[in-house]
Parts: sequence; structure tokens; C-alpha cells
Amino acid sequence: MNYSEQIKSLRLAFGLGRKDFANKIGVSLSTISEWELGKHKPNINAQKSLIRLANIIDNQKKETPTFYQMPGGWAAEGKGWVVHASTKEEALEKFETARKKHIDIETRSDGKLS
Repeated sequence: MNYSEQIKSLRLAFGLGRKDFANKIGVSLSTISEWELGKHKPNINAQKSLIRLANIIDNQKKETPTFYQMPGGWAAEGKGWVVHASTKEEALEKFETARKKHIDIETRSDGKLS
């Protein structure tokens, strides 16, 4: 996979459009388009931001919850939080939602990487 495909894959892993992805990294929409089309490569500062985003996704993918059946339902534990639900599937869904919020926490309030 070449760098332009990797950038697009990273953007899609976050579920972001080009504009939101550009805001998160701190570059223009046209810059993201040029990277994804292979017209230009990211500068060193943008590369650092992209690496940081890739590390966040990589760490999140490694996290698998541990499930516990409890009276009245299930719990899923991992990454420093526990979620409770009536079914194991619902517990997994809540865990994935918590994981997504954790990714969001690792960015500043203005949407850019902290």
C-alpha cells in the first residue's frame, strides 16, 4: 500500500470525511485531497500527526474486552472502563462506543491532535 492509500485508509478508519480529517490534522481540505491522489507527500509536521493518529487506531484495535456474565446481564471490561448491558452483544456495542469516545478524547476540543 502506497502512502496515498495509507492516508485514505487512516482517514476511513476514523470514519471521517476529508474536511474533518484535514481539521483534525491541521491542514487544508485541498492538502488531504492532494495526499490521497498522490500529488504531494505530507511535510514532517503532518507526518507526525498522521503517525499519532495511526498509533491511536492501532492501540484501539489491540484492545479486546473481557466479558463477565453477571446477575441481570453482562459486563465488558477493558482500556480502564467497564460497561454493563443486558446482553453480551449490547455490552460489546457499548464497549465499542466507549472506545470511539476514547479516540475523541485524545484530540483537543478544536478537533486537532493534542
